[in-house]
Amino acid sequence: KVDGQDSLVETTILSQPGPVLYAKDRDQKGEAILRRVLARLEAYHTGEDNPFAAVITLWLWITLYAQSRFQEAMGVFEEVLGVVEKLWGPDDTTMVAALERMGLMFYSRGRYLEAEKLFRRVFYTRKKKLGKAKCTIQAAYNLGAVLIAQEKQTEEVVEVFLYALDGLRKARWLGDSPRKFLVEDSLANILLTLKMYEEAEKVLKDNLEDRKRVLGEVYRTFKVAQNLGFALLQQEKLEEAEDFFRYALEGQERVLRAGRLQTNRSAFLLGVSLQTQKRSYEAEPHLRRALVVMKGLNGDEESEVLACVSWLRKS
Repeated sequence: KVDGQDSLVETTILSQPGPVLYAKDRDQKGEAILRRVLARLEAYHTGEDNPFAAVITLWLWITLYAQSRFQEAMGVFEEVLGVVEKLWGPDDTTMVAALERMGLMFYSRGRYLEAEKLFRRVFYTRKKKLGKAKCTIQAAYNLGAVLIAQEKQTEEVVEVFLYALDGLRKARWLGDSPRKFLVEDSLANILLTLKMYEEAEKVLKDNLEDRKRVLGEVYRTFKVAQNLGFALLQQEKLEEAEDFFRYALEGQERVLRAGRLQTNRSAFLLGVSLQTQKRSYEAEPHLRRALVVMKGLNGDEESEVLACVSWLRKS
C-alpha cells in the first residue's frame, strides 16, 4: 500500500484483463479497465515517458478502434505516437504495427493519402528489417491497395505487388491462399494498364494454372483467361489469344447468362482476334452478337459499342 492506494504491482496485474477482454470482443469493459490503469499511473506521477503507460495507451487506442470510435482513436494515437517513437525508436516492431493499424483506419475511412504515407513507412521498414516475412508481404499488399485506390498506376505499384507475389509464392505457410490470387489479379491489371503485356502474360498464365488447379472452372478463372487472351492479342500472338478467348467464352456461357457483359466482351475479343487474322466470315457472328448486347446495356455511343461497330465494318 502506498498512501492508501494500490501498489504499482497491483496496478500491473489489474491491467492484464484489458487486452484479454479486447480479444474476446468485450471492448467496452476492456476500455474501462485500461482507462482505470492510466488514471492510476498518472496518480503515481510516473511521467509521460513511462513505457508501461505507453503500452496501455496503445491498447486503449485499439479498443476504441474496435468500437469504430475513429475520432477518439486517432486522438489517442497521435498523443502516444511521439512517446513510443522516443522510447523504442521509429523502427520498433510495436511502433510499426501501430502505424499499420492506423493506416488501416485511414484506409477504411477513405483517407488514402494519410494511409499511403503510413503504409509506405511500414512496408519499407519491414522490408529492411525482416525481409519477406508474413507481415512484410501484408504491408506490401496494403501499400499496393492504397495506391490502386488512388488510381496511381505507377512502376512503384508494380514493384510492390511483384514483391508481395514473390513472397506469397515462396511462403510455405500460405499454400494456395485466396490472397495470392488477389495479388496476382491486381498485379496483372496494373501491368495491362501500363501496357506491359509481356510481363502481364507471365503473371496471368501462372494465375490461370493456379486457379484451374485449386478452384476449377469458375467465373473468375474464365475472366483471367480473357485477360490473358487480351495480353497475347496486344503482342500479336493471335492464334494463342484466340484459344484463350474461346476458352473464356465457352466457360462464361456455362456459368453466366448469355446476355452478361463479360460473356459478350469475350465474344467481341474473339471476333477481333479472328478479324485480325483475316478470318472475317468467322469473326462476324461473334461481333454481331457482342454488338446487340452492348447496345442494350450501354447505348449507341459507349466506347465499346463504337469499337465493336468499327470491327464489324472491317469484317
